[in-house]
Amino acid sequence: DAKQGVQSIYPSGMYADNRGWAIPFDINKHGEVVGYRSIGPGSTNAFLRDRSGAVFDLGPFVANSLNDRGQVAGVAVLLNFESRAVLWTAGTGTTDLGGMNSRAIDINNRGVIAGDVQGQAAVWTDIGIWQELGILGDSPFGGPRFSSAHAVNDRGWVVGTSTAPTGGAFLWTPQTGMENLGDLHTGHDISLSHAVDINQHGTVIGESLGWIFFGEAPDAATLGGATLIIAGGLWLWRSQKSPDVAEMPD
Repeated sequence: DAKQGVQSIYPSGMYADNRGWAIPFDINKHGEVVGYRSIGPGSTNAFLRDRSGAVFDLGPFVANSLNDRGQVAGVAVLLNFESRAVLWTAGTGTTDLGGMNSRAIDINNRGVIAGDVQGQAAVWTDIGIWQELGILGDSPFGGPRFSSAHAVNDRGWVVGTSTAPTGGAFLWTPQTGMENLGDLHTGHDISLSHAVDINQHGTVIGESLGWIFFGEAPDAATLGGATLIIAGGLWLWRSQKSPDVAEMPD
């Protein structure tokens, strides 16, 4: 940080070689960091680095996000290898949020969690249920339909990616539902997009890719050998309808 410079977060446990690792995934305004790290051969735990620099293991899950209140959202794997969204707090420890094959990807300062359940974008609300957000449409490459939420701001606006004939980056709000944000490559045979994050004012960042086919359009399995990716880029989308959001108290 600005005062202490670069600091390291180390794996835990004893190793016969140099295969220990630690991966951070998120940081809040207090400088607290979450992620996951190895704790011994074949074992991993979520970790929290607090504002003093101390590192604590939270349990056997992957910590994907934390908010300014210290709530941590992540993913555990059950004994049957099913993924399960979890929430960790200092007061209650780890709570299983339910939902088959669920994942918790982001959490806002109001405790709303964005992720997915059974291959569909969803939010965990303050009344304790998963609300599925929908799917935009079929993929131009065929295959199953799916969507996934990647970020949520303090207004409860969610961004992510869905299968769709074109575009695919989406914005979901409680007022308007799921909206396709489009892409940058009009005129290409296939133009798809992916939304990565959203700020408190409704500005969205993401990626866009365009394809042009040579010969017949391939299926998903042979896409790499039958097409040429000729365009790609980062994009930024601004909402014209989002008022400022008041900060949450510490």
